[in-house]
Amino acid sequence: LVMAIKSREMETFKAAFRSDLDALLLEDVHFLQGKERIQEELLSTLKTLSGRGCRIVLSSSFLPKELTGLDSQLLSRLGAGFLAVIDRPDVETRMRILETKAFRKFGATLPRNVACLLADRLRADVAVIKQGSRNAQDAISMLQTMEGAMASIDAVLIRMKELAEQASTGSYSEQQRNIMNNEFQQMIAEIDRIAETTQFNSINMLNSATGSQTIHFGIGSYINIKSVDVRSVALGVDSASVSIAGTDGTAAQAALELISTAIERKDSARASFGYMMNRLESTDEVLNIQAENLMSAESRISDVDVATEMAALTRNQVLAQAGISMLAQANTMPQMALNLLKG
Repeated sequence: LVMAIKSREMETFKAAFRSDLDALLLEDVHFLQGKERIQEELLSTLKTLSGRGCRIVLSSSFLPKELTGLDSQLLSRLGAGFLAVIDRPDVETRMRILETKAFRKFGATLPRNVACLLADRLRADVAVIKQGSRNAQDAISMLQTMEGAMASIDAVLIRMKELAEQASTGSYSEQQRNIMNNEFQQMIAEIDRIAETTQFNSINMLNSATGSQTIHFGIGSYINIKSVDVRSVALGVDSASVSIAGTDGTAAQAALELISTAIERKDSARASFGYMMNRLESTDEVLNIQAENLMSAESRISDVDVATEMAALTRNQVLAQAGISMLAQANTMPQMALNLLKG
């Protein structure tokens, strides 16, 4: 249908497709969402086939209520008929499917232990990879928390530098510098508070107490994240080392140099977490691709062939309906004979 529309050969397609078709099995109807022209031609074809008594089976990976951008007439056809939800088979069923496929395609008998391995191993691998992806995402969240804390420390250091610059000028008195120093010392205490109290799941990566954290993505696959130390003493701006008080701006000028060094140390620590976040994000993307590929492989190996199963379902329905009709006719035959004898 799609190729006929693209090549502008719809009339030829309609004539061939609608003339002698007894059954239509149409999979993955959800792919038609938003394709109005294709839906229009499909509805016209379905109407013609229905008028000829053709059996029509539509399938989708979504329930009708979950579909958007699909014509209401198609939705009604999906929802009004027989809805068959085909669940993912269990391990035993997947093993039987594998054995059947091996015999049909290759004429070979698949040993039970091999079928069990194929049916169960891929799913286990997918579970491990997905957990590795969650581990990477948790580690990214942890680093984002720590990086946010260092952004706050950055703001504190900038304020300290402003105060030191202000106190270094000769236009302020000793008393005024002492007042500035009070705020300056409070800023130092704030740096220590942030570094000591910032945690993610009770893990602190900013005071060097944790050491390093190992993030696992599977057997033999891991990344070590080293903690950093951004306390005031590690940055070189603790209360014992720096002050902006005094009769002149000498101490404040010395503080400016120490604060500049502290900012560089903080930037280095912050950058190390940034690099690690980028690495974890790339790892997470790779893991997601691996999981999708494995799930696709598992689906090809062990999932039910929807078209085949729906065809079998339709055939069995027709046979069942025919059987019911024959039984109904058989039950009326004695009554008809009795009526003839009475008549």
